[in-house]
Amino acid sequence: MAPKILISYPLSPARIEALNSPYAVKCVSGKKSMYEEVCEKISDFDALLCMGHQADKKLMDLGNKLKVISNYGVGYDNVDVAYAKEKGIMVSNLPRSTSAPTANMAIGLMLSLMLKISLHDRLLREEKLPKWDSPASYGSSPGGKLMGIIGMGRIGKEMAKRARALDMEICYYKRNRMSADEEQKHGAIYLELDDLLRQSDVVSLHTPLTESTFHLIGKREIDLMKSTAFLLNTARGSVVDNDALIKALQGNKIAGAGLDVFPNEPEVPKAYLSMDHVVLTPHAGTATHESRMDMFNEAFQNAVDLLDDKEIDARVV
Repeated sequence: MAPKILISYPLSPARIEALNSPYAVKCVSGKKSMYEEVCEKISDFDALLCMGHQADKKLMDLGNKLKVISNYGVGYDNVDVAYAKEKGIMVSNLPRSTSAPTANMAIGLMLSLMLKISLHDRLLREEKLPKWDSPASYGSSPGGKLMGIIGMGRIGKEMAKRARALDMEICYYKRNRMSADEEQKHGAIYLELDDLLRQSDVVSLHTPLTESTFHLIGKREIDLMKSTAFLLNTARGSVVDNDALIKALQGNKIAGAGLDVFPNEPEVPKAYLSMDHVVLTPHAGTATHESRMDMFNEAFQNAVDLLDDKEIDARVV
């Protein structure tokens, strides 16, 4: 019998047909929570295309035939990877289709902060802008500034490319330093984390959420930053100690923050909502029609390839 793939999103029959899959493909109905319906159905499936919900011990234990979890996202902290490995279940993520869109969002947040685009839009709409072209309302130009990238994977490299196009200098930090050739290719110099924080005008986070990156940026790290520096987070909310960031922003310890992710989504800490030097977006880094289609296609192909015993660079375990 051919393997069966369960997609935890209610696609139309026409969309399923267009996949032209060699395997049987079914979707949840969407009439109840995705997680709940997946748990009800998963015992009959070999692969799960996991779209935004938890893939925990309970779900995997119910998946008697489950061999593959293809996660719909570059982050996979929603999947109990350790238990999947113990059960012999292969897990994949989306390292390709998410890279450019996430970097685009980070650059958008940066420009909105530095040029005060969101603030000026809001003040004009509310007719609260006291005076046009007042020096008090001036922002900062990115050209000549130092962009510090924490996590120089695919997204970090896309970020470096865009920052260079804005005439910014690039430094980076990651656990495993790139080769000299790679550093030259990406126009980036390596700095230890503390040095990067001290020197950068913009700090952009592009690390997965793991035990080692939980609250990677806390009070101590924020205190190292320049008072004129901006922090961007398009990675995961808990990479930053948000309580420490809120206190720093309230005390103007740094110039501002651009945040696309939060610790307890969809909840957003209320303190951020009243801050003019913070730009917020609802985990929307890949929220375009084109990006979401690319992500789905990559996730589905990952599931098929793993079922076919192919080696893929998107495999997590």
